[in-house]
Amino acid sequence: MAPAKGTKAGWRRSSGIFFTSIGPAAKCDFVSIDDVVQVNLDFLDHSERSGIFNLGSGNATTFNAVATATINACRAAEGVAALPFEALHRAGAIEYIAFPAGLREKYQSYTLADLGRLRASGYAAPMRDIEAGVTKCVQALLAPSAVNP
Repeated sequence: MAPAKGTKAGWRRSSGIFFTSIGPAAKCDFVSIDDVVQVNLDFLDHSERSGIFNLGSGNATTFNAVATATINACRAAEGVAALPFEALHRAGAIEYIAFPAGLREKYQSYTLADLGRLRASGYAAPMRDIEAGVTKCVQALLAPSAVNP
């Protein structure tokens, strides 16, 4: 979707579309790719550690929070104040559609990484929260590309 005329990010025309039948209890553990890379680099520096580890933020976050963070990161890029979810929803910036019936029984509506083994292995760096991760991603997407100007 092209940005709305006069807007850098296009948040005025873009909509977050989420499935209504998932419900407000649906939460997922979203992880920043920066955190994934940082953990991998840390393990390269500490070859004495080995095993299979869960990796996530350690926090379950609603899709509404992801949509709110995304839209507010776009708003911030335009110098516009952030709005709470309720105001964004009322303004039509976040819309809902029905969840596809064929996916209802297949969708995992709650994920949360248990970071216990990762922390016990010695990895102590904090994971980014959803606002920090989304903001960095939006800023990168809005920045002029150094590779493909």
